[in-house]
Amino acid sequence: GFPAEARIAYYDSAHTKVKEVIPVEYGKIKGTYMAFHENGRLAEEGKYDNGVKVGRWTEYYPNTARQFRRRLTQHARDQWDEGFEPYVIS
Repeated sequence: GFPAEARIAYYDSAHTKVKEVIPVEYGKIKGTYMAFHENGRLAEEGKYDNGVKVGRWTEYYPNTARQFRRRLTQHARDQWDEGFEPYVIS
């Protein structure tokens, strides 16, 4: 499941198609973020640490039989590494 405080956005007013899940813990954006394509497949996934993208973030193609990675981006290891420039791995 998602953290109790997570902010969940939907594509539709009936709240059946999840657009994104923003993890919130103790009022801070922290944890695993997930975004979904309108067809329900995972679009992007990565972690936040106090509102800062950290670690590897993965983007996926929307319309493939299997979940194929579109891009893998490396971000800083933690929120304190301010001089780190994210870069695309593949």
